[in-house]
Amino acid sequence: MQLTIAGKKYTIVYSVAATMCDDLLETIVDMVKAASGEENSSFAFAGKLPKMTKILFYGGLLQMHGSRGNGDSSVRSREDAEELLFQYFTENPKVTLASLFNDLYKQMGDDNFLSRIGLGAEEENPKPQKKAEKVVPIQTTEGGGEN
Repeated sequence: MQLTIAGKKYTIVYSVAATMCDDLLETIVDMVKAASGEENSSFAFAGKLPKMTKILFYGGLLQMHGSRGNGDSSVRSREDAEELLFQYFTENPKVTLASLFNDLYKQMGDDNFLSRIGLGAEEENPKPQKKAEKVVPIQTTEGGGEN
């Protein structure tokens, strides 16, 4: 995914550098928890959307624009990424926080990031378990069911 900000092209990719970003990994775990029903997902998502978008944006910039590996060192901190994000929104007023988040999350999927950090295979397993846990209490009755 490429974005042009202040006339410069920035490449968003979720590769090795992104797997080393603790804030990004913590955010992804929070997102998986919310999606699996461990939290009220709609409220958890809405309240954390700005933070999640900033962290996804930062993590995606690290490989090509961070100071490690083949990065060009134009993004040395989260603050640098936040300044770029602010500039991007200023230059693109029709882009919403939610639409950018969705684009970043899609790129994460395209880059197989969840599999890379060990969540790809586990992602499908919790959902059936959660459904089963929710069904069991509904089917049981308390008080013995006397007539």
